[in-house]
Amino acid sequence: MRPSSRRSATPLSLLKPGASCREIYRQHNAWLRSHDMPEERRLSVHGMGYDMVERPLIRDDEDMLLEEHMAIVCHRAYSIRECSCTTPTSI
Repeated sequence: MRPSSRRSATPLSLLKPGASCREIYRQHNAWLRSHDMPEERRLSVHGMGYDMVERPLIRDDEDMLLEEHMAIVCHRAYSIRECSCTTPTSI
């Protein structure tokens, strides 16, 4: 797989206004499975505001859509050069 296609499947690249948190979670886990890695079970991508962890939460039971200017934190689970997650980011 080309590095650019690896980057496109990472959570950070899927964080766009209007994106479904549930769908981001599902796509990221599909990418992990396709690379023989275990699915993400922890809360690794979430909103940040007055509290350290706030909605939206990138997980299977989140029904929120991302909105422009939300502060989002991405914690990397794996050290893969092509996965360029930073903390924090704003969409």
